[in-house]
Amino acid sequence: MVMVNAGLFEDQRVELLDGMIVDMSPADPGHEFSIDSLNETLGYVFYRRALVRVQNSVDIELPEWLPHPDVVLVKRQDYSKVRPKPEDIFVLIEVANTSLKLDSGRKREIYARVNIQDYWVADINTQKWTLHRDPEGEQYRTVVEVPFGEAFAPLAFPDDARVWL
Repeated sequence: MVMVNAGLFEDQRVELLDGMIVDMSPADPGHEFSIDSLNETLGYVFYRRALVRVQNSVDIELPEWLPHPDVVLVKRQDYSKVRPKPEDIFVLIEVANTSLKLDSGRKREIYARVNIQDYWVADINTQKWTLHRDPEGEQYRTVVEVPFGEAFAPLAFPDDARVWL
């Protein structure tokens, strides 16, 4: 984290995962379009209630981790001096194409451990969402698959069911 804060990786797309600096793969057009769509829809639906952050880091309060999720819906506040922490996060979203194993494996375990309440993985290959909720230890007790095109709501905003992709 010290190296990141010192700006050593300023022009690179990297994440700190399990203490290792990991290059983030270049996104393909489908991945980019999915993120754009989520950004637009989440921003529209939650305007003034939450802030949408795209591919920015979050502080999950583990020194060996500084992930850059694809999309995060967070409490509306100033993050110019601090990164959002788990208690600030309404929904954390990873859009998976080539990263499905990591997003559904180690990242999911860590997000559960730090108590991310609502973790969504959008698998653009199978056109399915996997919603992870109710964290306990390094697992989520509730895991639900939803096909793209079906509506569902974030836990924090149960009245806002939408088709997100």
